Amino acid sequence: MSKKSVSEAFFTQLKSLRLNEYPIIGSYVKKDSRKPNEFDEYEKEKADQIVEMIDLIKDQKSPWHETYIWSRDCDSIREKYIRDRSSIDFRNIERHFSNLRLNSLDIQIVDEYVRNFINLEELILSCNLITGCNLSNLPNSLKIFDLSANLIQNIQDIIVKSRTSIQHFGLAYNSIENLDTFFNPKHWESLVSLDLTSNTLHDLTNLIIELENLKNLRVLILSRNPCVLYPGYRGLVIDSLPNLFSLDDSPIKKEERINYQDFKLYREIFTHHAEILFDFKRIKNLIFPELPDFDDEPEVFVYKYVIRFKFIADTDFDDCYEEKFECTQEFDPMTNIDLSEKGLVNLKFKSIINLRDFMLNGTKIELIERKCFYQAKNIFFQSTQFLSHLA
Repeated sequence: MSKKSVSEAFFTQLKSLRLNEYPIIGSYVKKDSRKPNEFDEYEKEKADQIVEMIDLIKDQKSPWHETYIWSRDCDSIREKYIRDRSSIDFRNIERHFSNLRLNSLDIQIVDEYVRNFINLEELILSCNLITGCNLSNLPNSLKIFDLSANLIQNIQDIIVKSRTSIQHFGLAYNSIENLDTFFNPKHWESLVSLDLTSNTLHDLTNLIIELENLKNLRVLILSRNPCVLYPGYRGLVIDSLPNLFSLDDSPIKKEERINYQDFKLYREIFTHHAEILFDFKRIKNLIFPELPDFDDEPEVFVYKYVIRFKFIADTDFDDCYEEKFECTQEFDPMTNIDLSEKGLVNLKFKSIINLRDFMLNGTKIELIERKCFYQAKNIFFQSTQFLSHLA
């Protein structure tokens, strides 16, 4: 089975314009000098028909009305075709498009045919199956190129051999781990906006070294990457990239420039250590636990609780920990529990990527009560009951 290309998806969408189904408006009338008013009357009638047809394609109740989300140029192309059929050459239909949004169409290849869109300025290919592409297949007019939510793992699978005209490059929601000298300043002189949201970029020091090559970069988005969890992340990026106007959709203020001055001098101290410290101070409103029926009354009751972490998503995080503690403490029924230092639960992760995934997938923290009782015959029993959600 052949891989679906951008051109194939485009021609599939093009059929929705239904240009060949439009009625022919009027017919050509040769002007006769003996009937000077006949040609003028024909032109007037034709103009009225054109206006009527254009009103039909704009009327939401009309069968000719269509909403085209895959290109903003569709409406203007339809109007041009209604006014003058000869103005639209189907052999070069690509020349009439400056914007394409071919999202969620299972596209896998950015083929050479895309170069025929000589007036194309915006190409959005989000939510497809693209793993890489050759930027040489893009027209020189392109300014906005978006590959968000595809299957890109290695940024080197995007081939750049010469200078591009791209001003905004969207790579959000992929699985890119590092930039690997991808942004050669000779090839990316025009780039002013870069979106790397929700990848797996974790080495903040090397990431900044790569981005420092982009002298004209003004807008940068790194949200939901593991590297943003480093303390001082924002200050380090702002101080290292002095030309930025906005970081993570937040404008950079003059006060931040001053406060974060010389942060870049400490970039080498960042490590990959990652942990979360939970501090539970007090547990209130406990319900008296139910007791089982005994033949012989037990001599000793011991009530304990345990704080348990349960993950909302269907993901097994057991392998992501270096160290995991669950807090346990005895308590008296019908009283509040003062946890003090015993309420500290420290989760240490193997990497900052594991920490990011832990936070994004969501965690439910539960309080589990354990009743321990001892019979006179020295037989030990234990029951466990769910008490409440802590968070």
